[in-house]
Amino acid sequence: MRNIYLIGMMGAGKTATGKALADLAAMDFLDLDGEIESETHQSINEIFLKKGESFFRAEEKRILRRAAGQTNTVVATGGGVILDPENVETMRATGQVIYLAAPLEILWKRVRGKQDRPLLRASDPQTLFFELFRKRGPLYEAASHGKIDTEDLAPEAAARWIIERYLK
Repeated sequence: MRNIYLIGMMGAGKTATGKALADLAAMDFLDLDGEIESETHQSINEIFLKKGESFFRAEEKRILRRAAGQTNTVVATGGGVILDPENVETMRATGQVIYLAAPLEILWKRVRGKQDRPLLRASDPQTLFFELFRKRGPLYEAASHGKIDTEDLAPEAAARWIIERYLK
């Protein structure tokens, strides 16, 4: 079976939905950010602080390419994976790309108190988050094979929706 790639803004539920989907569909699960942390022995925050975003994006691309060589895997991506057109091409060529979406205010509510979001370390994190949303939204839309609104869905419900539409 081809892979399922979950894309979307931070706070959309990619990891939680991905785990639920993998369990319900008897697929493997891979979290790109978790793999990066495991392989570099550093948190995402440490990577951004010590090595910068460009190093992080290179690691993200490397691990995504490796994941694309697998099958039957649910891949929870980082929110910025779609910034690189090669990443989008890799995902679309090797699986179904599903955009987990929610209204901006809901996403902000979910992430505003998180300390593990390096891109939100700014004097005005809300404005920065809204700007990221504005820039990335069209990229998520263009990259995806399908979109699901996670505002009122538990991860298991979102996973069942994906199974019904993309795995049957």
